[in-house]
Amino acid sequence: MLGNAGQTNYGAAKAGIAAFSTICAMELGRYGVRSNAITPMARTRLTEQTPGLEDVVRAPEDASVFDTWDPANVSPIAYPFPGSPDTRCFRDRRTSAFARVHR
Repeated sequence: MLGNAGQTNYGAAKAGIAAFSTICAMELGRYGVRSNAITPMARTRLTEQTPGLEDVVRAPEDASVFDTWDPANVSPIAYPFPGSPDTRCFRDRRTSAFARVHR
């Protein structure tokens, strides 16, 4: 997740959802409930107008270069990661790297 100057309320809301998901997993895990939060990142009117971020999200001038921030690259569906209740899986959307954390 990214935080940007001038977006205190937006950053607090994103952090609140992440904390909510983590706490739900801890509290409800004993009942077999799993909790995930998805934080897609894409170029939007909001990101294009954020001071300091507009350069980061700008589309590459060379069309052959992968556009990381193109909204078309955000999946329209979410797929649950398989694993035991004692395993947490993380995927870095930018590098496609997976990490499994065992409790």
